[in-house]
Amino acid sequence: MNRPQQVRAVFQELRQTVGHLYSAGELLEKAAALVKLFLDEDDNPLYRERMTNRVPFEERELHDVMADGGWRVLNHVYHHDRDLFDWQAFE
Repeated sequence: MNRPQQVRAVFQELRQTVGHLYSAGELLEKAAALVKLFLDEDDNPLYRERMTNRVPFEERELHDVMADGGWRVLNHVYHHDRDLFDWQAFE
């Protein structure tokens, strides 16, 4: 389920339970905030707690991180080493 589908599902749940108390716009904002809370790994204490016993990315076996064709490596580098990207090339 992608992010818009998740927001829509949470919005529908909120609308059914507390829709009579809040406007649709407010419920949509709250639904998006709830989804973001669980998707944002860096700021989410639940994610950090769940991941306390994991092996750090840099110490994982090469075949594990390359199993998806290298996308995990690219994602890791993008999020942790942004200065490596030539941002002017994208403009």
